[in-house]
Amino acid sequence: MKRDKIAGGLYGVAVGDALGATLEFLSRQQVQEQFGEHREITGGGRLGLKPGDITDDTEMTLAVGQGIAANRENPVETIGERFVEWYQSTPKSVGNTTRLSIEHYLKLNDWDEAAKQTAKVLKGKTAGNGALMRTLPITFAYHGEPNHLANKSRKICRMTHWDMIAEMSGVFYNVLANCLLLESKEKAWEKTWDWFAAYLYAEAPSPTVLLVSTLNKAIHCQYEKLHATGFVYDTLFCALWCFYNTDTAEEAIVKAVNLGDDADTVGAVTGGLAGLYYGYDALPQRWLNQLKHRDKIDNLINDLEVLAR
Repeated sequence: MKRDKIAGGLYGVAVGDALGATLEFLSRQQVQEQFGEHREITGGGRLGLKPGDITDDTEMTLAVGQGIAANRENPVETIGERFVEWYQSTPKSVGNTTRLSIEHYLKLNDWDEAAKQTAKVLKGKTAGNGALMRTLPITFAYHGEPNHLANKSRKICRMTHWDMIAEMSGVFYNVLANCLLLESKEKAWEKTWDWFAAYLYAEAPSPTVLLVSTLNKAIHCQYEKLHATGFVYDTLFCALWCFYNTDTAEEAIVKAVNLGDDADTVGAVTGGLAGLYYGYDALPQRWLNQLKHRDKIDNLINDLEVLAR
């Protein structure tokens, strides 16, 4: 495992998040009218961020990575400690499903039970992208054997999002990222689907299979037909298109955030894949220079590099 891949992936998440946060909840038409094409980290947006600020996408990614570094074999509780610590620091942005699950955990002291309670309160509508956006450190810590990687990904996703579509979207993302560590884009896509199709049909109920299996159409869709909603499937679909239909990390992330809507999360998910694949040096230096909290990211890179050996 090259440090360049770990640094590229984590910083890719962060710059995608910081770039996209300016456009969060704007429609694609509003983005075009107000920005033309948004390519610079400027802050602002609905959260009133300063240039280089990150949001919950990066903050929860760091929490996942830190929790795994503290206990690689059984990371749920140590990740959970970081979630609670982060939540109690009153961050500017917390997804509703994540917020409810953390609040339920503080009462129930069990992450599965907390997530189930959230699903009950939300009447099963817990297939948001809040679990997917934070999963990249799982790839680096458990790279190699897809089944083990998948099982860890599912457990960590369902800490807050008790939903099979959310779990399987996280699995696909992590297994694809794992393949991209060593393979070309095209070969990684083939290898991921060879494995994922069998795993999906064995592990998921029929409605999930029918929906998630259509991800294989993502890279052939038209850009104009992408929908960057907070639904986890839409987020992953958009990220796959942006990564596979561009040739640089910068262009992949720019395409992702200019979809508008949940722009910071689509940017972060796309940035994770693009940064991992192209490497740290492929990320625009002007973005990196503006980014805040680099010390936290660098510390996690060091920890994950040790785990990945």
